[in-house]
Amino acid sequence: MLDYDAPHVTQTHTMNAAAPSLANPRRRALACVLALVMLAAAGCQSVWEPGVPVRLLDATTAAHHDWPVSAPAAQGMDEQRLALLRLQLAQHAPAIRSVLIARHGALVFEHYGAGFGPDDVQRVNSITKSVVSALVGIALDQGRLAGLGQPIADAFPEARSDAADARVASITVRDLLTMTAGFEWDEGASDACVGSSQPACARFRIRGDRVRHALRRPLRHAPGQVFGYDSHASHLLSVMLARTTGMSTAAFAEQHLFGPLGVPHYRWDTDGRGHALGGAGLYLRPRDVAKLGKLFLDQGVWRGRQLVSRGYVAQATTPQTAGGWPLGVGYGYHWWTAPIQGLPAFSASGYGGQWIRVIPALDMVVVITADDAAATPTRWILYEYAIPAAR
Repeated sequence: MLDYDAPHVTQTHTMNAAAPSLANPRRRALACVLALVMLAAAGCQSVWEPGVPVRLLDATTAAHHDWPVSAPAAQGMDEQRLALLRLQLAQHAPAIRSVLIARHGALVFEHYGAGFGPDDVQRVNSITKSVVSALVGIALDQGRLAGLGQPIADAFPEARSDAADARVASITVRDLLTMTAGFEWDEGASDACVGSSQPACARFRIRGDRVRHALRRPLRHAPGQVFGYDSHASHLLSVMLARTTGMSTAAFAEQHLFGPLGVPHYRWDTDGRGHALGGAGLYLRPRDVAKLGKLFLDQGVWRGRQLVSRGYVAQATTPQTAGGWPLGVGYGYHWWTAPIQGLPAFSASGYGGQWIRVIPALDMVVVITADDAAATPTRWILYEYAIPAAR
């Protein structure tokens, strides 16, 4: 997940229409109470319930850009098996908020639970990293980043500080994307401390300048050598995007990714300096999460327009390192790479049961969102239903 103890809720604005409210009145009331309590305690702190998102498109325009919906049989899917999946989700998966299956460019299955609906944005946690990867690819294509080998010191004078390890200045964009920057960091222990006030967790609480904190950590390994899952690396990429493009990461996303994809509204939490949290912090509709999967499935093309270069997408979804914790499979540029039931696949994953599963051989994207800190396996959705339904 991420190690941030008090992210700030992103500033919101309205463009064309009022942002949607929470669908469930009880959840809406609870969110308000939680927000008031947390604001009083911490000044400004994000809550798990969807907040007021930034709206980019009005309802009519959003509908035009949304997924086409198809009968499963029209896309070669077994309708009876998908009907059984819907029954299983309704009866035995209370923590799952949504499951979407898209095949051949059309949405063939859509389920919502836990009080959420299709227009609600949901916190996607580390799927945020894969969005940042797409934005890095776009910035590289536009020449705003000099290349994968560009040292981060070009954007971070702080990397040359006497308080930082001298090798930090040589860390590259590629090192951050592949989680091989080499910093000493234990993301698993950080995750275990989420919401805890135990003294042992104090080392994971960051107050003040998050960038300075990230860059001044000791290096355990030489840059580019050893995989170590690190949400700070993703946040450094987000800040680097802001510094090299001259606009906030969120604004860059609106112009070059969310806008072209037809994302109607979103929320992106920020750090204390106003930078979009790169390791987590994004809230999106599951339909828009699926669009990211489809974009990478189609080699960076969305509805005939090349948003991210084919070369970058190919590298991002190919193992650049053997990977490691938490999934123990190959890792590209902020995408996990491992076969699913013998089929080549790549995935985006987030704490609490958030998934994008992309299976190119089946021309299929599966999105799962959940509120499950226990990380109950959801592979059964693919193994028993989605994949067999396509065969």
